[in-house]
Amino acid sequence: EEADDAIRRHCREPKPLQAFEADRRRRNQQLEALGEPTIGLAEVAGARLYTGPCFIKYNAVLRGLCSPHVPFLVQAMERLTKGNTYTTTLHVIGSAVLELGKLTVANKIYRGVARKSLPKEFEAPNEYNVRGGIEYGFMSCSMDKEVALKYATDDPGKGAILLEMQMGMIDRGADLAWVSQYPHEREYLFAPLTGIEVLSHRVEEDLLV
Repeated sequence: EEADDAIRRHCREPKPLQAFEADRRRRNQQLEALGEPTIGLAEVAGARLYTGPCFIKYNAVLRGLCSPHVPFLVQAMERLTKGNTYTTTLHVIGSAVLELGKLTVANKIYRGVARKSLPKEFEAPNEYNVRGGIEYGFMSCSMDKEVALKYATDDPGKGAILLEMQMGMIDRGADLAWVSQYPHEREYLFAPLTGIEVLSHRVEEDLLV
């Protein structure tokens, strides 16, 4: 029964845009104090849409268009979107991330990856002595390590990876918890083409960190 209650608490709830107006105004006041552009209802709507199932379609477009030489990504885009590139939606999500990220404190952030292995570019330094890569889509992370661990260990024994990243002066994700369909995940969203550089790694039992 307790487990059922926990599941129910984490279910999505329909909310009108007006439900986020007080939070939007509060963040706009902070942005104005910094001399930065504010966010409108379009950005709120786009950010909320991203936190639900639609993120799969949006990232399929970004990865497919950025990787015309990768048949798997192109086919996934075509299958999931039926030719819709969600141009306006992607732009307002990007705008929300750009502006809201300016309010983020540069803390440590986590991303869980299950059933995957790291590409070779993450394993050994290249000729420029760097390891890492570029995420063509938006990149969701969480300030809550336990949430990221849950995603990483979704299928035990199948390539559990936890990305442990330190935000800095330039790269800071946008806090979407206040507008999220799943606020308990404490989601922070990074813009497309975020660069990820590997500084170190370790193994904790069956988890690569």
